[in-house]
Amino acid sequence: MTTKSEFSVLGLAHKFFTAAEERGFNKAKINALAENPTMLQNCYDLFIGQARIVYIVDLDAYPFMPDGWELLEHHKGGQFEFEPAKIALFLSEDQKGDRQIRGYDLGNELRVHAGFNANLLDFLIAHPLLIPKDWNGKTVFFWGTHYRNADGVCVRYLDWGGESWIWNYYYLADDLTCEEPAAVPAQP
Repeated sequence: MTTKSEFSVLGLAHKFFTAAEERGFNKAKINALAENPTMLQNCYDLFIGQARIVYIVDLDAYPFMPDGWELLEHHKGGQFEFEPAKIALFLSEDQKGDRQIRGYDLGNELRVHAGFNANLLDFLIAHPLLIPKDWNGKTVFFWGTHYRNADGVCVRYLDWGGESWIWNYYYLADDLTCEEPAAVPAQP
């Protein structure tokens, strides 16, 4: 015979397993959580605000290299503790309004502002839920890494592809508009 307290525990367990399954947990993942009290405690601490997740992006690592591309410049930036508030979107005065700026000219201007490199771009592609909401509708460039492919010198950028965030590239010989900011460190 099932007592009221057992039914309550069974009901909560059913509710938990249903929610976990809806979020992609399988038996192996649930079992791993149940068998690792430290992991379970860490999840609880995170839930109640006694812990936080810290993402470290290695801006010193060698960047992703698309097939057939050559690395021209890669400005290292150390171990970056990712927080959206630490990233600003920079527009040159020559990008504001209806104005445009040639990529090479903006690249020279950004040497002063030390734009983030492509390692941050690749981190964001791997963790799209961390991309700031105010970036929607923007094409965000990562000027700290310059490549050469068969058609010229380029930098990579992050863009909404309609269903997901994607990366693409831009040739420095082309012009940029006000919709195309650079990711740079925010000023303290």
